Amino acid sequence: MKVKVTEQGITIPKEFFEGVEEVEIRRENNWIVMVPTKPTTNQRILGLHTGSIQMSEDFDQLLPDEFWLGNP
Repeated sequence: MKVKVTEQGITIPKEFFEGVEEVEIRRENNWIVMVPTKPTTNQRILGLHTGSIQMSEDFDQLLPDEFWLGNP
């Protein structure tokens, strides 16, 4: 298959990637290689670190003018 390179890049027909959602593109020996990647299955776990962070009592208080003006 030959494709024309334009200012925007190239377009590859989606038939070449049937069933593939993500690819890794790299250059090897002056060739462009596209390798399908497997989606990660790491799921976020809600509540894993509950209670490990505490907010100070004055968290939502206004900051002094010195903070905004850069005066020490």
